[in-house]
Amino acid sequence: MKMKPLIFPTVSLLAAALLCACGKPAPEPPRVRTELILEIFDSLQRKDHKNALAKIERLKQLDPTNVFLSEFEHIERANIRIQEAEQALLRNDRKQAELAIRDAIRVIGPLPPLVAAANEIAALEELEVLAEKIAAPSTSAELRQNLDRFNAGIRKFPQNPVFAEFSKKRLPVLRKLKEREDQITLNDLALDMRLYAQKDKSLWNTMESQKKIEQKP
Repeated sequence: MKMKPLIFPTVSLLAAALLCACGKPAPEPPRVRTELILEIFDSLQRKDHKNALAKIERLKQLDPTNVFLSEFEHIERANIRIQEAEQALLRNDRKQAELAIRDAIRVIGPLPPLVAAANEIAALEELEVLAEKIAAPSTSAELRQNLDRFNAGIRKFPQNPVFAEFSKKRLPVLRKLKEREDQITLNDLALDMRLYAQKDKSLWNTMESQKKIEQKP
């Protein structure tokens, strides 16, 4: 699952930090500050948020009172957590992904991309539970219901064909399970018919008609 990083707010904050710094005496040559800013932009373009964070911390040393840089730092920490969540999901470690997103929300607050990522992880958790039930169904009706819920849930992840393939492979299982249940029902009915035929001829005729109806395609 590809989560949306917070790159656009960070770029705007960096621009604000530059404006805020204008006119202030720099403890080091302006060239150092300019190089750091260019390196931050380069790191953002490469989505190297850890390196960007290191450069931001260095820039904060040059301008420790700049509130925009402090906010920028929080956002990059959140971006790092988002990347950690993505990597955790690639390892099928949903719990670690959830922890990373929660930590990002704690650091920077419930920004829309973070809330969206948390919701996606919650949706994945529901799909995981449904997949376990689908893999070991008790009845065809239960399997059909869980497949319907699963198929509705995977619409949130159209970029991942694995979900749809999993659901497709369960359809033959659904058919076989339904056929087996129907056969068991017919066998039970046939047994009942033989038992009751000895007692009541009219009841036999009624059950015989019912059997023919159930055997129709």
